[in-house]
Amino acid sequence: MAVPRPPLLDDARRRVADEASIVALVALHGWAIEMRRGEHEHAMREARAALERWIGLGLPHVRSPDGARRFDPVEVIDFFKHAGRALGDAFLPRAVAQSRALVLAFHERTPSVDTPPRADALPRTRFVVELERTFDISRRARGDPLLLRVPVPVDDGTLDGVEIECTGPADAKIDLAPGRLDARITHPGTATVGVGVRVAFWSDPSRRGRERGRLDDEQAALYTRASEGLVKVSARVAALAARLAGDAREPIEQLRRFVDFLTDELAIGAVHYDRLDRAAPLDTVLDGRWCDCQVASALLVALCRARGIPARLVSGYLLMPATPTGHYWAEAWIDGRWLPFDSAAADLAAGGRDAAWRDYYFGRVDHRMTTQILPRTFNLAPSVRLPPRWHTLQRLDGDRVAQSTYDDATGALVFRDRIAALRG
Repeated sequence: MAVPRPPLLDDARRRVADEASIVALVALHGWAIEMRRGEHEHAMREARAALERWIGLGLPHVRSPDGARRFDPVEVIDFFKHAGRALGDAFLPRAVAQSRALVLAFHERTPSVDTPPRADALPRTRFVVELERTFDISRRARGDPLLLRVPVPVDDGTLDGVEIECTGPADAKIDLAPGRLDARITHPGTATVGVGVRVAFWSDPSRRGRERGRLDDEQAALYTRASEGLVKVSARVAALAARLAGDAREPIEQLRRFVDFLTDELAIGAVHYDRLDRAAPLDTVLDGRWCDCQVASALLVALCRARGIPARLVSGYLLMPATPTGHYWAEAWIDGRWLPFDSAAADLAAGGRDAAWRDYYFGRVDHRMTTQILPRTFNLAPSVRLPPRWHTLQRLDGDRVAQSTYDDATGALVFRDRIAALRG
C-alpha cells in the first residue's frame, strides 16, 4: 500500500510538549533496552539526533516565548513512522528491531528474528507488577469526597495465584472489584494524591481460550450491538465489512480479511481523540488511515459485529520488563472461545511487509495483565476526568516507565502512572 501521510492539523495549540520530554519519549521507543543496560547518555544523544533529522524533514514545532521548541507528541509519533516508511529514515527500523527483541525475550530459548515462535508458546511465568498512580486533584476543594481508581487484574483465564497489595492515603477506604481497586478518600487539601498497587501472579498464555463454551442470548446481543463507545457500526463500516468478507463464510476467514485490511491499509501511530467524529468515530479513522491500538481494536470489533461475529475491546498492560505500558487489543468469539487479535503485529511486521511477523498476534497473545474487558469490566476514574484536549508522554523513570497525561490548554497534569513489571 502507499504509506498514508499523517493528518496535517496545523494546530499550534497542541504543540505544548517541551523538547526534553519529546527526546525522552523517542529514546524509550528506540533505545529502552540500552537504557536498561545503563547506556542512558548514548540513548539521549541518539534520540536528540533523530529529532533533529525529523525537523529537517518537516516535523512541525513552535517556539515558546523563551525561544524553546515545543511539539505535539501525536505529530512526533506519526511523523517518525511516516519518515521511516516513506522517506527511509533510520529510526523506524531501530524501533521495530527493539519491539521484536522485547517480545522474543519472553521465550526461554533465543529464537530467530526471521522465524518467530508462537506468541502463546511460553512457559508459565511469575510476574510482580508495581503501579503508582498520581492524580491531580487541584481542581477539587479540600474536604470533597473523592473516588480514585487504579487498575488491577481481571480473570481472563491466564492468571492464577493473584496477590494484591495497596498503598495510598492512610484514611482511604479500599474496595476491590474485577479490574479495579477503588480508594475513597476525603480531599486532603493537596494538589496531588497517589494510590498504588503491587500485584503478583502467575501468567500462562497457553491457557487463553483453552476452554470452550457458549454465549447465552444476552451475551450474544451485548457483543454484537452496533454502538458502544468507540465501537460504532456506521453504514460505512458495515459496507466495508461486507466488502472485505466477500465470499468468506467462516468467522475465522472473515477475521483474516479484516486483520489484513488493518495491517495493509492503516498506519498504527497516535491519534487526537477529540478529532474523531463522535457519531461515527471509525469513519474518521477510515478517512485519515491513522489509528492507535485502541482505535484499531475498536475498528476490528466493529467490523466483526457488522458481520454478526461477537467481539469486544480489551485492555491492560504489556509485561515486557523494559517497557511495561498500557495497551488495547480485540477479542472475537470463534468456535466457542474468545480469541485475541492485536494490532501491534503490524509494527512487528514493519507495517505488514515482513510476512513472518504478520500473524504473531493472530488469535493469540503473550503475557498480559488484563484490566478491562469492555463494556462490563472497566476502570475509568470517576473523580478525575480527561479534558477536551490532552496529550500523553512516556519516559523511562528510574526502574519504571512513567506515562503522564496532561491538559493541552493549561499544561497541568491529569494523572501519571509509574509502572514496573518484574519477571520471575
